[in-house]
Amino acid sequence: FAQEKDATLRAMLLREYSQHAGANTDAEVLRAATKDPDPTIRAEAVTLLGRRGDARDSRLLEDLVTNEGNLMIRQRAIGAFAQTAKENALPALDRLARDAESSLAVRASAVHGIAQVGGERAAQSLEQIALSDPAFQDFVATMDQLAAALSAAVTVQVRDYFGDLVNLSIHLGP
Repeated sequence: FAQEKDATLRAMLLREYSQHAGANTDAEVLRAATKDPDPTIRAEAVTLLGRRGDARDSRLLEDLVTNEGNLMIRQRAIGAFAQTAKENALPALDRLARDAESSLAVRASAVHGIAQVGGERAAQSLEQIALSDPAFQDFVATMDQLAAALSAAVTVQVRDYFGDLVNLSIHLGP
């Protein structure tokens, strides 16, 4: 594997090895692949570690969540971290989802990771994130304005049977 020069082929070999070995996949091979110079290999290794779901990999994945500069790998690490650390990942994922300095893609991946964990704590976390997110608050305010507008009378001009413009008043809402 490591001797192969073509990164695409190395990624395919890594994936096939993992699928063939299944539960017997050597975790050290996957962990070593997270340090490969090629981002395709690193991303594949991170995904495969997540699929294994072994809590022993959560520290490595959390480090990638925090320090990885490549967005694709970081997003995959977030999902893999959720799969390996499960409920123990929630505090870190919650902080990341609320971090205004993080990109929208990273924050969205953190929210998805929280949803992957599932359970009552994850649901509470997602609710609190939604309620405290300024974008969500803007959305709610817009919906409130729309609801208020829809509960008022609306006048539109339409053409009647003869083609004449006629004002039509419609009262919407209660």
